[in-house]
Amino acid sequence: MNDITNLRPSEQLRLARYFLGESQSEFGKRLGFSRTTIGRWERGEVRIPVKIYAYVVNILRAKGYKVRFVVRFDDDEFDII
Repeated sequence: MNDITNLRPSEQLRLARYFLGESQSEFGKRLGFSRTTIGRWERGEVRIPVKIYAYVVNILRAKGYKVRFVVRFDDDEFDII
């Protein structure tokens, strides 16, 4: 299993979108957000809501990826591993 905990949350989200093979527009539509919002999350301009991480983990699992959802409380960031 690849450990991506060294990536920022924004990079983790971009990587998840890449694994799903979706554009920012497609990903945004799936999540109920605009392409602009997805772009802002991926650039780290705004925090990604925790519920989005949980939803993305479920999508990846449904596609057959082995994913753990880890919350680090020390710096209030959320990791997808």
